[in-house]
Amino acid sequence: MTGTRRINCTIEMRIALAAAVFAVLAPSLFVSTPPLGDFANHAARLWLLAGGANMPPLDTIYEVRWSQATTNVAVDAVAVALGRLIPISMVSSALVALSFLLPPLGAALLNIAIFRRTHWWQVLIFLFAWGFTSVHGLMNFHIGLGLALLATALDVRLDGLGTWARLALRIACAGLLFSVHAFALAFYLALIGALVLGRDLAALTSVRGLWSRSLAAAVAVLPLLALPVAMMLASSALPGAHLAAGATGAQAPPDQFGIYWDNPGVIDRLGIMLIPIRTYSHFVDLFFLLCLAVPFFLAMATRRLALHGGLFLVALILVAASQVMPSAVNGTWWLDKRLPNMAALMMVASLQPLVASFGRRGRMAVAAALLILSARAAWIAHAWNAVGADTLAVERVLTHVPPGAALLSMQNRPDRHQAIWHGPFGRFTYGEPAYRHLPTLAIVQRRAFVPTLFTAAGKQPVTVRRPWSEIAVPEGDLPSPSVLREPRTIAYNFPYLAYWRTRFDYLLLLNADMADGKGQLPDDPALTLVADEGFARLYRIVRSEPPAVRRLTAD
Repeated sequence: MTGTRRINCTIEMRIALAAAVFAVLAPSLFVSTPPLGDFANHAARLWLLAGGANMPPLDTIYEVRWSQATTNVAVDAVAVALGRLIPISMVSSALVALSFLLPPLGAALLNIAIFRRTHWWQVLIFLFAWGFTSVHGLMNFHIGLGLALLATALDVRLDGLGTWARLALRIACAGLLFSVHAFALAFYLALIGALVLGRDLAALTSVRGLWSRSLAAAVAVLPLLALPVAMMLASSALPGAHLAAGATGAQAPPDQFGIYWDNPGVIDRLGIMLIPIRTYSHFVDLFFLLCLAVPFFLAMATRRLALHGGLFLVALILVAASQVMPSAVNGTWWLDKRLPNMAALMMVASLQPLVASFGRRGRMAVAAALLILSARAAWIAHAWNAVGADTLAVERVLTHVPPGAALLSMQNRPDRHQAIWHGPFGRFTYGEPAYRHLPTLAIVQRRAFVPTLFTAAGKQPVTVRRPWSEIAVPEGDLPSPSVLREPRTIAYNFPYLAYWRTRFDYLLLLNADMADGKGQLPDDPALTLVADEGFARLYRIVRSEPPAVRRLTAD
């Protein structure tokens, strides 16, 4: 045996897939600073890792500790290595592009490997490049999903490997993926288990058949945990270690087991299933979802749907699991919003609608798929360009911040309905702000301290030195200025805000051109307006003498 399976790929499909890759990369290439939520925070961390943490005055504030994280660090390590050859800003931009490209590319290549042919459906798979979590900059997560799919596609192609060689390859892939992201490992295990379940969906509908194939899948998957478990045992800190130290962010604190339940309504729960396609508009996103759904249901109606039963079944299980997942476990948030991405990518990789597959109709289908994908890419680029002025506003006000200053950041937080229906186009994704971590630009551009840099032990190899760590939060959101009137909220959710008058030099208010749902920034004599750029306002904090420390407790 050759160890690979021959793929039926026409020159037209090679060109179409290359065009699809370019369409996905285009918005990231032509927008200088994409408004991606977490991206600015990731970029600041990579800059510190690449040498910024050794520059004064940041060398007295931040410290690099590679030993404090085992998972979620492979992307950082690769970025730092590349940063020795090219500017780290270029590396960060390339990683952003890969976070959009790798998941749909991996799903398309897995689809090709399973069905041994290229097909216009693989072009439509690239519509999943942009979704709720990807446009919010969950960079390592999406790169990990893409690598898991690529590893699975390689596994399918190398069907001639011997048992032990295949096991060794899978164990190596599992260890690598765990170092990228814990969810990348989980996705890879689900994919391998689904492959072992087999292609025949009918064989999985009987209790006996499902039981026997499930046992075989478990036997195949369990040995792959050996290397990740060894890595965890050797680690000095696991994800969630910062919770044990009492660190909190803007979200509600978890329960005693490190779990937080959001308890959304029925409509919101159903909306979670649309996470893989949701971006900036209900109606536009639904149009592109229909572009995927119509050929699927048409193929089902005409019984011309090619299907990998194991992948399809596991994808349905992931969809069901997303409905009962908590929002956070051990400091990792948006768990309920991550599983739908895995389910969608697995599902589209598991099938091919065999309608308009050959001849003139096939070429028309390829052209239509490329047109739809290009329209979505143009839509995303339009949304990013629409809020480019917000980033520029932040950069302008930050020019007034001197090196070594402590910068406190807040946001006017409108209610969710106002953000969704009345917020500036592109600034929010279904109520979640795209500007959340723009304050971390101050670390790179002004060498300032920002308390919300990602520094969670077990996940990030950057830490905050004392005494700065006393006013830092490892994974923090931007609070509303209304909390300055709420000492109990500060005590439980934002303990670093207790020192805002005594240990911070400036306050940066974002989304300042929209009203806060609970009230505006208090009229406080300690605050002096320095710069107002509409979206961003900078205030100087006139420091006061620290009062006697008083513990805030519940009644």
